[in-house]
Amino acid sequence: MHAIHISINHVFHGTPRIIHSNYSIIVIGRRRQPITPTHIAYSNICATLVSIQIPHLRLGAIMHHRTLFAPQIDNMIRSPRSWEPDIYLPLDTAATQLFDVLDNIEPLGEDGFRLLWIPAERGPITAFGHYDELYEDGEYQTYQEFEQSWLSSYPDETVWYKITCTEYDDCRHLFINGRFCIRFANDDHTNNPEYYVPLMNWLMCGAQYCVIQCKNDSYNTIIREKLPFDMRTGTILRRDVWDIFPENKDIFLNGIHTEDILRFTQLFSSLEEGTVLNKKLPTLTSGEYFKACMLGYEASGYACPKMDATPLDWCIKYADFRHHGLRDLDQNSPEDFEAWMDSKQAEGHTWEVRPGHGFSWMHLFPRKDEGGWSFNVSGANYWSCIQAIHFALALYDAELPVSVLHARQIAHMANGKDLIGIVPRYRLPVYCSDLFQDKDIIDYMRLPYEQRDKIIKKAHWFDLPTVHIKASS
Repeated sequence: MHAIHISINHVFHGTPRIIHSNYSIIVIGRRRQPITPTHIAYSNICATLVSIQIPHLRLGAIMHHRTLFAPQIDNMIRSPRSWEPDIYLPLDTAATQLFDVLDNIEPLGEDGFRLLWIPAERGPITAFGHYDELYEDGEYQTYQEFEQSWLSSYPDETVWYKITCTEYDDCRHLFINGRFCIRFANDDHTNNPEYYVPLMNWLMCGAQYCVIQCKNDSYNTIIREKLPFDMRTGTILRRDVWDIFPENKDIFLNGIHTEDILRFTQLFSSLEEGTVLNKKLPTLTSGEYFKACMLGYEASGYACPKMDATPLDWCIKYADFRHHGLRDLDQNSPEDFEAWMDSKQAEGHTWEVRPGHGFSWMHLFPRKDEGGWSFNVSGANYWSCIQAIHFALALYDAELPVSVLHARQIAHMANGKDLIGIVPRYRLPVYCSDLFQDKDIIDYMRLPYEQRDKIIKKAHWFDLPTVHIKASS
């Protein structure tokens, strides 16, 4: 029996970020027809025909007529919303057949999700965009600039995508690279299904490839050999990163003396979490809180906001503006401050005293327990680490009660002894603790393009999940 190949091509008009589904073409033999709602039946037929493959077919045989190139896929999944799902598609015949294929895979973990990786070719430069139109739009001045942008965006001829499938709320959900989510359901909230026909067919081809190779006991070997390291998870010692990129160490340690790092390490790193140094205060006012912030800013080398600046002026200049009424209190009244704290008006933004990298801020929290009031420094991320040390030492030297969240990790970070988590390229390198069992790993990075081979060699890489076919398949 011979394989029947069905290919659906997407043609771009305008910038490469815009896809017009009315220009999509279904290719059946030599007959070409624009996609219309009446052709959705063809997509179901396509999904069926693509699944008819002889067992010994290789990647090239199955994926050669894939529906989409990597730039086209990325245009469909580039801008996921902050909530899920990103799109709704009908649980029609094509979707059912896709899940029938995926159900051959043994589920993983307590959630019972199914996992596979699907490749896509970089394709021709026209899959990235059309130079003439982009030139008219002013995005590129020369063809060489356009070509360089294409090659820098897609340096490898093959791009891999992580596909996970799960079921909850009585609906099937499919995730591409852990972020873009498709929810399949029979309801009235579905998005334009014609637009996503090529994506569905690419997923079907990839799922077929995975299942066939799993049955041949070759899929996991292929993934171990071919999956690029920028799609994997691992760890690397910060000191090793500094050896490869010495300028990073110079930038990181600029503005702090080795003696200060040593003193912080000796004072705080061996303490149990939450331990307060110096005697706690019986009362606290907003003015005293502002003064504590000012001490930290001065120790960090921040410029004075103006002549004769008050502690509040320092906070207005450098802290988050969302104070929720804190700056309106009587600065000398402990009763006002305590009543305001009891009113629960404060939130995380209220105590953000210094912006860090991305969405992260360093915090200075006021804490009260049966022993009195104290200050808690929270800045255990790479870009706030040095300022956290400055704040903690400044408050300690002023004989103010202070504790430091994750003090041991901060000390290890400043000394280059901590492990950095390396995350896949599709993950933002923040809030990635779900990828690491070691909770001491609190800083993350993607695999850089520069000096990549040296990083790969120095890093410890986690084992990839093994994909198995269910025994009954």
